[in-house]
Amino acid sequence: MRVAVLTLGTRGDVEPFAAVAAALAARGHRVRFAAGPEFAETAAAAGLEFASLGLDLKALLTDAAGQGRLGSLAGALRMARAMRPAIRRTLDAALAAADNAEVILHHPKVLAAPHIAERTGARALVALALPALAPTAAFPSPIRPVPPWLAGWGGLNRWSHRLAGDLPQRLYGRMIDRWRARRLGLPPAADSGTDMLHVAGRPMARLGAFSRALVPRPPDWGPHDHVTGCWFGAEAAGWTPQPELLRFLAAGPPPVYVGFGSMVAGDGAARARMVTAALARAGRRGVLATGWGGLAAEGAPHVAVVAAVPHGWLFAHMAAVVHHGGSGATHMGLGHGRPTLVCPLLGDQPFWGRRVAALGAGPPPIPLRRLTEDSLAAAIADLCDRPGYRRRAEGLGRAIRSEDGVAEAVRLVEGG
Repeated sequence: MRVAVLTLGTRGDVEPFAAVAAALAARGHRVRFAAGPEFAETAAAAGLEFASLGLDLKALLTDAAGQGRLGSLAGALRMARAMRPAIRRTLDAALAAADNAEVILHHPKVLAAPHIAERTGARALVALALPALAPTAAFPSPIRPVPPWLAGWGGLNRWSHRLAGDLPQRLYGRMIDRWRARRLGLPPAADSGTDMLHVAGRPMARLGAFSRALVPRPPDWGPHDHVTGCWFGAEAAGWTPQPELLRFLAAGPPPVYVGFGSMVAGDGAARARMVTAALARAGRRGVLATGWGGLAAEGAPHVAVVAAVPHGWLFAHMAAVVHHGGSGATHMGLGHGRPTLVCPLLGDQPFWGRRVAALGAGPPPIPLRRLTEDSLAAAIADLCDRPGYRRRAEGLGRAIRSEDGVAEAVRLVEGG
């Protein structure tokens, strides 16, 4: 079977799709993996045929303008509008990447995918690592939530999901219709019944790449809505930890991981100094991950600074984890049974922070913009010293590890 796996975004958006693509290739399918150009090495490490979708999100996020826009929803919307030329280029790139594909597995950020499936007849599946593909009355959209005091109203919850789902059409709908006419010879998408969840009026299979232990499947989802479990990949082939890191880990009790992944808003150097001081006040050693610029750390005796270390290896050596609340980091930390503090910035991150706290695996989230030395020191002490957090995290870890999200995704791609 010829399969195109198309995804865009940060590491948390790309690496899970690479894991499924590699599993499909291992089963003998011909797989083309397409993502931003910064992930060519990720594809090569997995032995995958790679196609660039042309949008280097890392470059956009790490420039000064991108950093400033990440601080608010209004700024993120301004960034989305500024990205129109780049998004336009991804439409043609996705069309080339999906050439001759019989099946298209895609992230919803790859806006071209449903329209390509309409034109070519390929079977399309859409996947996301959070419960935001299908409306539900059970909870608000993780992307566009309603205020907490209104979240019990099922109608408002459904409305928030629909509002979030309509956003790409509002931002890029006219551009996509022009592209459909010029490149695909198709009428406007609304006339065909093609959108983020449908191809020519027929619903796509929607794959929720998250754990049922963290978010149970809503009872009002339909037969096309699936919860597969998290898509964990294999450790990076040939990767070995630096001797300095191994010496640090061996020199004392398990440290606390602190890293904010791709979230680069604000002064990374100042934030790193604040984190280093907070760890010292809490009496804890730490491992600081620089990510894409969320932290720009200087070493200290009680702190090790790392750049790119596989979370699957690193989290196993930690006492607890502090991060921005991406779905992948949340699942990986809890999958290892580690108490978790989420410091969210935007998007679905507050949702995962609330889930961690509701499940008893960590304290309430502290928004990244409000993080101070005092609040972080107190939260780290609470995170590490309260036995209940570890017990709940270890129980969630057993449940998460019992799922095989990649295998379930492969089964659905193969038509199971």
